[in-house]
Amino acid sequence: MRRNRVVKVKEILYSISKRLQEFEVPDSDLEAEILVRHTLKLDRETIFREFEKDLLKSEEQSVYSLLDKRLEGYPLSYITGKREFYGIDIKIGEGVLIPRQETEILVQTAITISKKMRKENIKIADIGTGSAAISIAIALNIPNSLVYACDISYKALEIATENINKYSLEDKILLNQGDLLEPILDEMDIILSNPPYIPNFQISSLPQEVLNEPRIALDGGKDGLQVISRLMKESVNKLSVDGAMVIEITPELSGKTVLLAREHFPEANILILKDLMENDRAILINRSSEHSDLDYSKPNW
Repeated sequence: MRRNRVVKVKEILYSISKRLQEFEVPDSDLEAEILVRHTLKLDRETIFREFEKDLLKSEEQSVYSLLDKRLEGYPLSYITGKREFYGIDIKIGEGVLIPRQETEILVQTAITISKKMRKENIKIADIGTGSAAISIAIALNIPNSLVYACDISYKALEIATENINKYSLEDKILLNQGDLLEPILDEMDIILSNPPYIPNFQISSLPQEVLNEPRIALDGGKDGLQVISRLMKESVNKLSVDGAMVIEITPELSGKTVLLAREHFPEANILILKDLMENDRAILINRSSEHSDLDYSKPNW
């Protein structure tokens, strides 16, 4: 039973963290801090100065209400309404995939490739843009880029629009509603995608908080390759002759993804890229010999 006496910030931090630990939530101390900071509207520096501050009863109730949602498997990023990606604050909401740190490999690889491209303007497609996290990171870090961001979900595009407007990138990111590369008529110099790649028979075994994310962004069909295969097929005539494509994958699919890439791009250089945990995380399909010798083994993100 929750106490009726006045609770201090440091006490509720400890209480929330302990409760999260009981439910085996990773990084329980950090999550407790985020929930309390979100409720009290405090930044990280301020909360440590407010340890001895007394909470209003309404504030205490709000924190515990958010904790209940979290323990039911509701994603932390949906609670706070935001997520950091490549050092950028991105608005997140229900119906949109939450961007993960592993996906930053797509951005870093695109930056590396773009530095070798001798073009005044580099056309880059972000397929399945979701919140537009990848597109925004690209637009902010590749000055001569023009990003074509596509998604089939209207809900995702609504949130993507808000994020793009927040960073005043309306002239650098063109939003398109449609399936995969269907809305894109021009040839792209770089194609990026974090497509759904989880085999559908594995969906039900995912953690509850992942199941709260849109299934369309997770379900890769019977073998996990349904969307990836279609994307590669459509990219054959949409990727420039000296272009490159980077697709996020799960480690279990790396071998089959390489075979698919060789089928659709027999002349291209194909490389599996590893994430910070040394897991196979993305496939690079590179049509240009000029930047085939770049070092992607130690991305600087």
